[in-house]
Amino acid sequence: MNHLDLKLLSEREKIELDIISTLVSYHNSFSVVADKLDKYLFSKYEFVVLFEIIQDLFQRSVRIDLINISTELRKRKLLGAVDEVFLINVTNYSTTTANLERNVFLLVELATKDQCVKGFNELANLANDDSTDVFELRDRGFKFFEKILIDQFTSKFSNRKTFKDLINIVKTKAISIKDNPMQGVYSSLSVIQKAIGGWQKTDLSIVAARPGMGKTAFMIQCIIDALKAGMSVGVFSLEMSSEQLTTRISTNITKIPNYSFIRLGFTPGEEKVFNQHQNHLENLKIEMDDTASLSITDLRIRAKTMKIQKNIDILFVDYLQLISGEKGNKGNREQEISAISRGLKAIAKELDIPVIALSQLSRSVESRGGSKRPLLSDLRESGAIEQDADEVLFLYRPEYYKIDTWLEDYNNEKATNQAEIIIAKNRHGGLLADRCMVDLPTSRFYDIPNESVSITANPDEAF
Repeated sequence: MNHLDLKLLSEREKIELDIISTLVSYHNSFSVVADKLDKYLFSKYEFVVLFEIIQDLFQRSVRIDLINISTELRKRKLLGAVDEVFLINVTNYSTTTANLERNVFLLVELATKDQCVKGFNELANLANDDSTDVFELRDRGFKFFEKILIDQFTSKFSNRKTFKDLINIVKTKAISIKDNPMQGVYSSLSVIQKAIGGWQKTDLSIVAARPGMGKTAFMIQCIIDALKAGMSVGVFSLEMSSEQLTTRISTNITKIPNYSFIRLGFTPGEEKVFNQHQNHLENLKIEMDDTASLSITDLRIRAKTMKIQKNIDILFVDYLQLISGEKGNKGNREQEISAISRGLKAIAKELDIPVIALSQLSRSVESRGGSKRPLLSDLRESGAIEQDADEVLFLYRPEYYKIDTWLEDYNNEKATNQAEIIIAKNRHGGLLADRCMVDLPTSRFYDIPNESVSITANPDEAF
């Protein structure tokens, strides 16, 4: 090709031309957009070739200019595809760097649009083919949308921070803690605050217990605490319906027992209390999804949608073992759980939010003698969960096992209406255990009044 005929170029190709021309003509300009560009954004072959050379020169710290690019074309025997006359025509096109970042943004938009058109057409062709398995079609559709959504959050199209930037961020955060020690999403339970400083961004926290310990009530309390702190909350409830979850949230806020909502009905006094709270309840910033049997791919897509549409600050999942394996996965359940726990951790990192996932413990807890206090090994398919989690918390209520008093850790005091929150793993700090009060009819966990007893958990007994 000896010349560029602008009349033959599409609008997208004109933008590609402007970008490549600027990168060739202004040798320092590539550093401004290096983390936003990828060869797959370019549709015209000649521009793909030039971009790959420009990127390679940049990575080798070689000056990006006409001479060095021509030399590379000759070395790679690509002058037949992109000759020097074409290259000179390219360099003559752009006269300023002013529009570079804007053009890159436009190219990303156009490339994403074209990607959508191509993907939709492929899905439509499959849908019209009678031999296509509908579940395979659904999975391909989800994976396509996931790829589009992931591009909105990965560093491919976002500014990467230099190590100098990161040092200043760490320093600023450390200084700010003096004035604002609450850096994570607030919890009203002192053991959470003391051990991890609230729920931290990018962390996966596993809250595990046997049935009857109050996992969902604990989650409700954490949801309420986040809402009170002004956060926007996302919830995936794979076990309970959204209506049941809403009932639990209402019981916590109004202090009206759960059985009044589902069995007995309101007394006149309870109805008056509910009416007083109704406006507040209706305006809570919470997004719930009660779809059953979601795969981790489904959940990741829906979580990203929640982030885009509602800008959620924290995500709860009830519960991990109800997330289904991917269709066609030939592995065993332990391998499926491994993929699920990795996926949950990936959501926390991609969306830059805390993810709190409830998890079941195995029956081995109840086959043990003694206090039946849980161990890390009691996590079902525990290896992957323990590895991927930043924090593992156990909930333990001796009263459930008809144990009336605490052991020596708490001076053999009464255990009625109490639970122990055990921090069994803490990637960023120490291990703690502490008692709290529990009121299951109103889904409330709260500190024991006028008491702040925190102990370092006994590794031999608890973990």
